[in-house]
Amino acid sequence: MENTVTKLTDVERALLINQLSILKLLAPRDARYYDEKIEILRDGYEFFYDDVVQNLDTVSTEDCKFVIHVLDMYRWFDTYIRKHSKDKEVTTHHWARFAGFSGNDETALMGFTRFLIKTQGKFAEQIPNESRTDGFNSHAPVREVYERMLAVYEAIDDKWETGLKRENVLSVLAAAKRRG
Repeated sequence: MENTVTKLTDVERALLINQLSILKLLAPRDARYYDEKIEILRDGYEFFYDDVVQNLDTVSTEDCKFVIHVLDMYRWFDTYIRKHSKDKEVTTHHWARFAGFSGNDETALMGFTRFLIKTQGKFAEQIPNESRTDGFNSHAPVREVYERMLAVYEAIDDKWETGLKRENVLSVLAAAKRRG
């Protein structure tokens, strides 16, 4: 393991400890994770500094666009469900509601999702899913599933008018189960 963060000043360590302490309060389920990072910083274990700052990477434009496309697709699902609330095959389908992204494996995508919805107020129709998804945390990797769904969704002509049909919705949902 190559260590890229070799030194942190006392002020930087104190600031990071403060931030991690706040995150720990906001996400009590992840308390052990934050406690470990706080201990690394508090006790000055330089070898593990990379573990603490690993999530300070930028989120690429490509990943941001991907999240926006996924949320747009789920806006489309929500529009269909609102108009066809008695269509139980769609309304009860596992993938018909936005599941979020994996907090462990797709952290940047989950964070950008939260930023869009909670900070910027975009895709507000997803707010009811926040508690159902543990803060938009799917607890399992879902990117590949969304990519399969998006491939079908993006091929639909006139999605919002003539394309908002049951057969199109079901074909996008069916793509979630397909593999490679």
